[in-house]
Amino acid sequence: MCVLSDATNQRQPANDHSNMTQTCPVAVVIPVFNRRLKLIKTLETVVAQSKLPALLIVVDDGSTDGTADAAKNWLASNAPFEWRVVSQENAGVSVARNAGFSLVGELPFVCFLDSDDLWPPDFISEGLNAFGGDADIVAAVADRVIQREGRKKPVESLRPLARDPLHWVICRDGAILSCSMIRSSAARAAGLFKPGLHVSEDTDFLLRLFLLGRVAHSGAAPVLFIKRAPLEPGEPPNLSHGTPELRYIWSGHRMESLLNLPQAVYREYEPIICTAVAGRWASLAFSANKKGDNWLAFRSLLHAIWWDPDHERRLKLAWAFLRGRKSALEYYRTNFE
Repeated sequence: MCVLSDATNQRQPANDHSNMTQTCPVAVVIPVFNRRLKLIKTLETVVAQSKLPALLIVVDDGSTDGTADAAKNWLASNAPFEWRVVSQENAGVSVARNAGFSLVGELPFVCFLDSDDLWPPDFISEGLNAFGGDADIVAAVADRVIQREGRKKPVESLRPLARDPLHWVICRDGAILSCSMIRSSAARAAGLFKPGLHVSEDTDFLLRLFLLGRVAHSGAAPVLFIKRAPLEPGEPPNLSHGTPELRYIWSGHRMESLLNLPQAVYREYEPIICTAVAGRWASLAFSANKKGDNWLAFRSLLHAIWWDPDHERRLKLAWAFLRGRKSALEYYRTNFE
């Protein structure tokens, strides 16, 4: 259950001139848990927007490192728009995002920004431009750059996502909320985030959202996604990739979300779904095998064989796995990536 703290559940102007600041009809929701230092860097990129949001909501999900106080102190001195910092008992990111959305009110657009991702200055302005008054568009997505262990990868264009959103999420992942601006009414109609999901909750939500309308490509500069940065004291690792067991849960949630697609949609994408799910399970099988978790590896392998629509490839997959990690990984890269 989400329990909001009365001490932090107050809308506060940043300063005496906040009512003179020109803002856009956009709310920003940032869930956070024990990321006191990383959060401030993320907040800096929100305040630096060329077009400012009307409201920023930080939802502290039971942090024990002073995250909520750090956010309030920083925003009180730096945010030229309305903001709220609310605290709840630790209940997971899905509950935190839903709690933040409940405070959005009538604002027509919402952004769910992760507490360790960084926006370019034109993210909000270009996101609004991408909607262009078209009521059929449910989201606008900007490109992204992933920085892993301090090294940036090439810019990843999300134009293919805009052309076929369901195909993209099925084959890739749902970790694109930080580069998405979403129509609030569509987020509400999609049912928001399932409270019982602690991993793969973004994929589950986006699959339901993208059934409701089209996606536009934003012309904003790429959003910076920071992966595997040094952990702060008390900060947990990313749940989706922390251990093979957590990845097993993540893969199971993702599989369930795909099975819950409307039958007509599932049939249309069935070959793609089966191959993508088989590839995820195969990857996990090899990863678990590498770590010596034979039981988890075997279970994952069975899932991969069950889902793979290519009967010949099923046999090759099983044989590659039995031959050892090196040949199995080579097989996976050749046939699924």
